[in-house]
Amino acid sequence: MSAIEDAIAPNVKVMQIIVGSLMMGVLVFMVLSVTVLGDAFQLDQPKAPEQNNVEAQEASEELPIISYLGYAFGLSALGAFSLLGPIVRSNAIKSVPSPLDENLDKTLNAYQTGLIVSAAVCEGGAFFNLVAYMLEQQPGNLAAAFVLLIAMAILFPTPSRVANWIEDVTRLRHEQESFSN
Repeated sequence: MSAIEDAIAPNVKVMQIIVGSLMMGVLVFMVLSVTVLGDAFQLDQPKAPEQNNVEAQEASEELPIISYLGYAFGLSALGAFSLLGPIVRSNAIKSVPSPLDENLDKTLNAYQTGLIVSAAVCEGGAFFNLVAYMLEQQPGNLAAAFVLLIAMAILFPTPSRVANWIEDVTRLRHEQESFSN
């Protein structure tokens, strides 16, 4: 480990706990929605035996609108996941005075804020898709929630990843300051 990785290790541990907790919440709810809760909340409750086949056929042809909304929300969450975190980070880093490596707490706060925003967007999309799965039992919603869980795992911070980000931002800040002078 480099010196900067040693210095930021406690902060990175906090970030790992936050992202890990968000991921575990989605994972636990996913297991519950597949095993325990799914049958209890289905929208398509069994019809009474006296209903004729035409009504049963019409009920089975209903569009799974909540599932479609879940797919749309999942796609928009993936887009927001890749855009919002970096935007929040870049805006937050502008308020940190130079040199960034001497203001590590504020620099790490900027990274952590963007990380939490990105992970929370993925978590929201995953929960929406899991609720849609519980209601309409469309396997695509389960897959969408799993993809969003993987996106959260991609965000998982490591000391080397955060140190590389700090070095990149420091280098960019130095280049910007040298161009302005």
